[in-house]
Amino acid sequence: MKKKLISILVAVALAVMLLPAAVLADGAPLGILGNGTGGLYIDINTAPYTTFAQKDWGQYAYNKGGCAWFASSRVNQLTGKGDTIWSGESWISGRGAELGFSTGTSIRAKALACYGHHVSVIEAVDGNNVLVSEGGYSDSDHGYCIIHWKTLQQVENGDNGSLGEFLGYVYLGVSGGGGGSPTPAQNYKTGLYEITTLSDALNVRSGAGDNYQVIGQIAKGAVVNVTATNGSWGRINYNGQAGWIALQFCTETTSSNNPVTKIALSTDSVFLNLGATTRLSVSFTPATSRAAVSWTSSNPNVATVDSNGTIRGNRSGYTVITANAGGKSAACLVSVTFNDVRDTGTYFFGPVYWAVGRSITVGTGDNLFSPDAACTRAQVVTFLWKTLASPAPSSNANPFFDVKQGSYYYDAIRWAAEQGITSGTAPNQFSPDKPCTRAEVLTFLWHAYGSPKESANNQYYDVAANSYYAVPVTWASKNKITTGTSANIFSPDDFCSRCQMVTFLYHLYA
Repeated sequence: MKKKLISILVAVALAVMLLPAAVLADGAPLGILGNGTGGLYIDINTAPYTTFAQKDWGQYAYNKGGCAWFASSRVNQLTGKGDTIWSGESWISGRGAELGFSTGTSIRAKALACYGHHVSVIEAVDGNNVLVSEGGYSDSDHGYCIIHWKTLQQVENGDNGSLGEFLGYVYLGVSGGGGGSPTPAQNYKTGLYEITTLSDALNVRSGAGDNYQVIGQIAKGAVVNVTATNGSWGRINYNGQAGWIALQFCTETTSSNNPVTKIALSTDSVFLNLGATTRLSVSFTPATSRAAVSWTSSNPNVATVDSNGTIRGNRSGYTVITANAGGKSAACLVSVTFNDVRDTGTYFFGPVYWAVGRSITVGTGDNLFSPDAACTRAQVVTFLWKTLASPAPSSNANPFFDVKQGSYYYDAIRWAAEQGITSGTAPNQFSPDKPCTRAEVLTFLWHAYGSPKESANNQYYDVAANSYYAVPVTWASKNKITTGTSANIFSPDDFCSRCQMVTFLYHLYA
């Protein structure tokens, strides 16, 4: 008899343990699952949740129909509006409008997601990840109320249709963490934070709230310096302007105990196509140290870099991207390449980008350099003039009738004539559009270099000792400006290509 009584008592005790929390407590439920998720804390044992518990649906409506009780209480907590428990269909069909709320089909933080059989609260949006609070969800020990992450797809397909048809959103017109008991969100401080969002990047907004425009993103793992806070939002310097990030997706960090002794970039050189992007990452020594990283480009016309370390190629040429963090720096050489100059094994690859980097040439358009195109006499003299820092002619005289004022080569050719570099192709004629021969190019360079004395004898059988270019070719060969077109051939009458011209300049002046 005694054993039977004990068995009955145990069975009763187990049954009581398995009852829903509302029955157990005979009043307030035990709490909400996932409290603290995403930095959000909600105490459903306080007003307005306890106040709404006395309305319409009985104590707390703390059961599988409790989604409307929870959502209506949360709306009241966030906005101070509403005193009735409404379903998702009621909220979307007009009750929300009665309180001055707007509706729509695009997800937004601090909104109600309304379904045919459910209503939940969208607390925060982080890319494809959505922080949701809702009632009527779980039948676990703390049952029926939960804060958790869902995907955007889960939200808008109603957990694969189990919540009924998705009807849309009711926007509550508030931003930030808002509501709940005093939480860590109210204690955010300025200083260093690491981006620890679930997605690959965290949105940067123009103001402190989800209703402000997204102006960019900060990559997960980046460390930023928060200079001011507004609730759960932190202000940062984003590409030279003020930006705001949601601090509940960040982790406060510090470099005071682990000062940075060295930083390194993921690579020290990058080749980038025009319009393409790539991202540099920073590693710290020691590995446990942290510091906010700032980025600069030595030539933003060629490539820009944003607060993420993402580089964008704007124009062919060279630039140096520098990262600074914790008083240390690291650099990466970025080459934005022409579509027709990408093979690093060609003899002219380096000379082309050297010339572009010094603004000697910008190519022929459409991200092309046209390396094999013949260089005109005007182009050759202009390249040489720009290599020497574009010196101004000493007078207004123009000895050539075919060199027109306003042309890109006007000052270059007048300067070259003053310096005795060229006397034209005939009296008072320069022939700017005529392709320039290899012999003419080396003669121009020889004159520009001061016409150094040299023997007319050389190894090229096609360069006669009595030709006007014999000494210039010998001089250029001895100074390794050219090695000819083969071991014993110079090809003086061949047109000089654009890639040959910048290579001659590179060997002479680089």
